[in-house]
Amino acid sequence: MSKSIVTQSTEFNPEKETGVYLIRNTVNQKYYVGSTERSFGSRFRGHITRSKKQESNPKFQSSWNKYGANAFQFEILEICETKDCISYEQAWMKSLNPILNIAQIAGNTRGYKHTEEYKKRSSESRMGKPSGAKGKKRTEETRKRLSEAHQGPRPWRKGVKTGKTPWNKGKRMSDDIKAKCSLTHKGKMHTEAWKIAMSKRNKGHKSYSCGLPVKCVETNMVYKSRKEAAIANNGGKGGLISKSIKCGSSAYGLHWIDFTDVIEADLIFRPLPLLNGIESLYL
Repeated sequence: MSKSIVTQSTEFNPEKETGVYLIRNTVNQKYYVGSTERSFGSRFRGHITRSKKQESNPKFQSSWNKYGANAFQFEILEICETKDCISYEQAWMKSLNPILNIAQIAGNTRGYKHTEEYKKRSSESRMGKPSGAKGKKRTEETRKRLSEAHQGPRPWRKGVKTGKTPWNKGKRMSDDIKAKCSLTHKGKMHTEAWKIAMSKRNKGHKSYSCGLPVKCVETNMVYKSRKEAAIANNGGKGGLISKSIKCGSSAYGLHWIDFTDVIEADLIFRPLPLLNGIESLYL
C-alpha cells in the first residue's frame, strides 16, 4: 500500500496528527473513508494488519484480497482535532459516498446487515473451535477477586476504626445533672423574630404530621389523619400507614392512599349542625 499525503502543511507529522483519511483502490477508483483519533500513522498500520489477518469489513477485505496491497493508496482528507473527527468524517462520507464503507453513518455500523453468505462463512469458520476459557479452571485467588468485584462498592466508612471512643459512651447522667438540664430549658420561649423566620421557611411545605386525610383502598373509608386511621384499626400513631403509602405495602392488613381531593375531603369532614342537642358529628 502506498502513502499519498495530501496536505498544505510543511510540518505535517503523521504520527501526531488526527483527522479524516481516504484509502483509494487505484485500479477501480473505489475508496474507503474513515477517521482516526490516535494518529494517521497508527491507523494506516492498523488497516494493513487487519487486512492481512482477514479482519477488515467485508467490502474492503474483498477488494484487498482481489487486487492486493499494492493497489491501495492512503490519502489524508482533513486534519482536525480529536473531538471533531466523527463530524468531519460524516461530512466527507456524505460528499464522496464511499463504496468500500459498510455503513454510511460515521462512528458506527447501525443499520448494516450481513449477507447470508457472510453469516454462513463466519459460522463455519467458528464451528468446532472450543471457547478460549473452556476446560480452564480459575484459581481460588481469582474467584475471590471476581466475587469481590461483583459485590458492589464498599461503604467508605465500613470497617474503618478511628481509634476514638465517644466521651459519653457507657456514661449515665446523675439525677442532679438531669435536674439541672431540665431547669435550663424550662420557661424558655422563642423570640418573635425566630417564630417569623420559621414560619416563612415552612410556608408551602406539606407536613404529614398536620393530619392529611387518608383513604383505605379495601373499605373506601376516609380518615382525617393517619393517626385516626391507625386508632380505628387498633393501631398506634400512624407510622405504619405512612410507610404503607410510601412503599405500596399493607398496614393492619389493609392498603392506604393519600386522599388528595381537598374539596371532597372538606365535605366529608365538615361538621353537621346540631340536631336535637346532639353534638356535631363527622360523616
